[in-house]
Amino acid sequence: MTESLTMDGVMSWPLVAVAIAAGCGSDPDCSFDHVVEEAIHPADLADCGYPVGAPFEAPTDLTPWRVSHDCAIASSAAQQPFIVRWLVPSVEGATRYALVGGLSQSRWSLALFEEGFNADATTRPTVEYACELHDRGACADVAQTLCLDCGARAITEECGGQ
Repeated sequence: MTESLTMDGVMSWPLVAVAIAAGCGSDPDCSFDHVVEEAIHPADLADCGYPVGAPFEAPTDLTPWRVSHDCAIASSAAQQPFIVRWLVPSVEGATRYALVGGLSQSRWSLALFEEGFNADATTRPTVEYACELHDRGACADVAQTLCLDCGARAITEECGGQ
């Protein structure tokens, strides 16, 4: 899968679609990208982007994060399959997130994926959470949370970590 950075600062991927039920199971590849790829399957998936900021600097233009937020909220409200990814850098390392929405067994489902990197280059496990999406509206931490909240997250899968 190839990544591309668009002119508005949003990272995007050519995607193939959604069926929520990722997880590693017996698959030995627990990488974040692989686990998230396993969760996406329908061809009409809305790619809500991948806003990326400079490490250790607060972004001055929050437009890419707000566009991704609005896309995820609109797609979820319309029950249109979607994916949005974002990265939160920190002094200790970074955390990558992917929120995937789609139909699973004829029921609308949301899954949040999370993987952390430590400063010493080790990774924390890729974790999948069942999610109930809540829009936090305009918020001060849009570059960290996309102003989205999953409510009471329940871990559905944990994979890897080094």
